[in-house]
Amino acid sequence: MATSTADDPLSVTAITPVRVSPIVVQTLEIQLSADYPELEMTTDTFSVKLVQRELGNVSNLLVIKDERPLRVVSRDAINKTLTVKYGGAYSGTYDLVVSNSAGNIYCDLTLTVILEVTDISPVSGSQWGGTLVTITGGPFSTLATDNLVKIGYEYITGVNHYCTVVETSETELKCRTAYDTRRGASSTVLIAFAATYEEAVCNRVDGCGFEYLDANDLPTLTSVSAIWD
Repeated sequence: MATSTADDPLSVTAITPVRVSPIVVQTLEIQLSADYPELEMTTDTFSVKLVQRELGNVSNLLVIKDERPLRVVSRDAINKTLTVKYGGAYSGTYDLVVSNSAGNIYCDLTLTVILEVTDISPVSGSQWGGTLVTITGGPFSTLATDNLVKIGYEYITGVNHYCTVVETSETELKCRTAYDTRRGASSTVLIAFAATYEEAVCNRVDGCGFEYLDANDLPTLTSVSAIWD
């Protein structure tokens, strides 16, 4: 197959976004060079995939570790773009490989697959739950049920460690710690899951620790009064 070079007008110039979640299904836009023939945009059979490479144990050469095909769902001959469907992948950095009927199109772009936590606020709350925790990082799903968060992970005690997501965006989650009177005061860790098999990377400077405060360290409700007409 023929392969174009950096000086060839048939090249890939951009991919949007450049960072995606391991589990969030979404569309990506691939920008081809402005000189890409408009006629070929409507007749070429495009093939797009993500390829992750690593050093081989024996040869010490780059070998394919993972490969993920991306389905082309639409083409824009005027703006020279391809829209492709991304269905998820293991965390890592992937080379973008785009080809047409003549072979590979020049492309030196990569896509980063990651889920990370960069900040947590607050980093402490009541041992009985009810604390609203803001988690910064991402990319998170905008669908709350796609995002799983736990603060603590010991199952023997039977304590509910889930932090229920109540608000979400691509870069921020807000979750409320579960009410459970069996939970004791303790130092633990916040975990955001990219999937059942993969945890988000903690890139917070001070780590992703969380402190459940003892009841004696919490404010006390001393009285309640009702006002109505």
